[in-house]
Amino acid sequence: MRWTTMCGALLWACGSGGAAIPEATGETTSGGDADRVAHAVPPEAQEPTIECASGPARTAETRWVRGLRDRGSGISTSVTHGDTWLPEVEGIEAAFAAVTPEDTVVRHRGEIRFLDLRDEENWALLAQIRSAVTVLVPTQLLDDPARAASLHALSACQDVLVQAEWNDASDVEGLRTLTHIVGLQIASTADTRGPTIRSEQMRRLAGLRDLRLLAFTNVGNYIEDWIAQFVHLRTFFRGTCSVCDYLNDEGLGHIAALPRIESVSARGFALTDAGVAHFANAPNLRTLHLFGDGLTRAAVEAVGNPPNLEVLYLYSSSEEEQEPLRANLQAWIDAHPPADP
Repeated sequence: MRWTTMCGALLWACGSGGAAIPEATGETTSGGDADRVAHAVPPEAQEPTIECASGPARTAETRWVRGLRDRGSGISTSVTHGDTWLPEVEGIEAAFAAVTPEDTVVRHRGEIRFLDLRDEENWALLAQIRSAVTVLVPTQLLDDPARAASLHALSACQDVLVQAEWNDASDVEGLRTLTHIVGLQIASTADTRGPTIRSEQMRRLAGLRDLRLLAFTNVGNYIEDWIAQFVHLRTFFRGTCSVCDYLNDEGLGHIAALPRIESVSARGFALTDAGVAHFANAPNLRTLHLFGDGLTRAAVEAVGNPPNLEVLYLYSSSEEEQEPLRANLQAWIDAHPPADP
């Protein structure tokens, strides 16, 4: 591995040929138009493994957990940065909760695990990363090809989750070149009551073929057929967006149809029992957390019996349905005891 400097940004080269962003061809999912990229990634695509010149192979198998910062002064007061997905390492959640709001670098057990690239000086720290990491970066910074290339090269060598700040007017050209990242957390900076992320923007990310995790924070958007382009997706998370809620039962259907989906946590004012029923035949689903105004006591029955479901939590904002739904959930838990370790 070697580092060089280009246009003021560090570039990480893996192997003798480096890790340059590939050109758009029929065999690649980088660049090009979204339709051609989507067709280049069939559902039977193999799990990618990328070897670097030194260090362990990057396998995209890192598990991720939600970390919560202390909401003191500074950036942590924003819901945008109140929760952050981090590599699942023992003690990482406590370490993240303990950092001060002004901290832009989180090191845990000698490794950088979180890096805020809004701080100009932190770009130089990319050279020190030797393990799975979360990076926070506004999409406009990726308009600089050298910056985008440095993150692309890093993500070819390590599991990288990008916490991207953007809104409905953002250009995603730089972000769509990061074809090796395994996680994407979208944090909206929009001040609007309309959709804060447009489906057309998501369709342009078809080349992010290695995504295992997709999370939305303070984002209002429709989940439509574009999500099918992320064929390896295992974790879907969508938090609350009180003034821009557009998740509906049809959107849950698109999520449930993902062939490898294992964990779903979503909130939506419009969610009903019909949306829950989409998960009845999800073959790999292990965890399902849904919060919706339209959920009733019948939601537990609507889930059915997905073969690998281990954790089920359903919540209705209807006071009339809360207690009956809670009772039915308890009955489901009693009927599905945890497997012996």
